[in-house]
Amino acid sequence: MGQFPAKICNSLRSEEPRILVAGVKGAGKTTLLENLTFGEQEPPQNIQLGMQTIRYKKVKFTSLDLDSIPANAEYEGLYHGYQGIIFILDLQDFKKMDYVARHFKKLLEQPELKNLPILVFGNKYDLDAKVMNLKEVSRKLELPEIKDRQHYIHGLCALTREGLTDAMFWLFHSMKLID
Repeated sequence: MGQFPAKICNSLRSEEPRILVAGVKGAGKTTLLENLTFGEQEPPQNIQLGMQTIRYKKVKFTSLDLDSIPANAEYEGLYHGYQGIIFILDLQDFKKMDYVARHFKKLLEQPELKNLPILVFGNKYDLDAKVMNLKEVSRKLELPEIKDRQHYIHGLCALTREGLTDAMFWLFHSMKLID
């Protein structure tokens, strides 16, 4: 586990790939990024309300709280320059699933993100409490209907990194950063 992500991030083909890490508040974005980078990232840079960028090795991750963007906000330029997307959601939060699905759909409608591979992390799948299964989440997010991009849904425990390595390899491969 200690080999990732340092080993893979050091061997990427691109100088500084940018990955958008999106989700609603409380989904686990911050925990994911802290554990993804083992606390070795450069200090976070706040871009604007609800957005934060960190660099780790050769990768630039931008975290975005989708529900911090006002409904009437101008999106132009907000999503420019990314090569991949991580969308994270809380599998325990049944009440927010329709809300999360609306934000997910709106994210995928952004022209600047068209055709980018998207990795969907179902966070907290390891908990004993009742959680949504990934098939149910896939249906709610309408993943089977997505034809314009590669996508993958995977369980994650952001606290322990369980489920992280295989999924990130998939994303980096889909972004054509590794073989």
